[in-house]
Amino acid sequence: MGMKNVGSFLREEGNSLIFKGDGELVYYIPESYFRNDGHMKYAEEAGEYINTLGLFSYEVFDSKGKSLYGVKLFNHPVLISCMPSSIEKVKDYILDKKIPVPVDYRILRFKKDDVAIVNIGSPEDITNVENMFRIFMITGNIPNVIAYDKLHSFLMDSIKFNGSSFGISAQMFGILVSELCRSVKDESVPFRLAKETDMHKYKPVSIKMVPKYISAFTALTSENWDDAVVNSIINKNTVDSPMEKILMQ
Repeated sequence: MGMKNVGSFLREEGNSLIFKGDGELVYYIPESYFRNDGHMKYAEEAGEYINTLGLFSYEVFDSKGKSLYGVKLFNHPVLISCMPSSIEKVKDYILDKKIPVPVDYRILRFKKDDVAIVNIGSPEDITNVENMFRIFMITGNIPNVIAYDKLHSFLMDSIKFNGSSFGISAQMFGILVSELCRSVKDESVPFRLAKETDMHKYKPVSIKMVPKYISAFTALTSENWDDAVVNSIINKNTVDSPMEKILMQ
């Protein structure tokens, strides 16, 4: 699977993409990609290389430090390698002031003639789909540059690009997204009920965090027992789940 679109700020050399601008190309890789989620890491440093899943935000600057296109989404759901000039770790960084969701990033900076992508040829692999699902659901690192009403299509595209099919409808993915995305003002409120018109102004959370927002009973079913007990005590929602009715008769 190769890359369909190559930015005007890049040039091809063999199977590699080289940054050709006079300014700077910046990749914003979530720091959580570099942490093991119990299954694997989604990014790692390997000497002068950075290997990462190709789902993150990026920005191109001119020689005066002005952003040329704003923050954009790098959407190539396979493992890629790159060779940045420098790497910087930042905490609670806000990419867009209109979306006040702070995230820890590892910022990769590329100067002229740096290798932005080592090899654009990528094999179709179902592991890429699994990694995409884990990023969306387990880590909660959904890039806000993806509009809320387009999120389900990214999961479906990942399956298609990697030559697979799970036979799952868009509605099923929509149900997942509707719980993973919360209001930036109040995490207990799903984004779909937040009366927000900006489709980028949501706060993504891990699926592990969702039970504590639904009811006292569902809070107790989450995997972190300490958090489960605390949240079951403070949760005032009176929503009854089918499972609760069965267990509590």
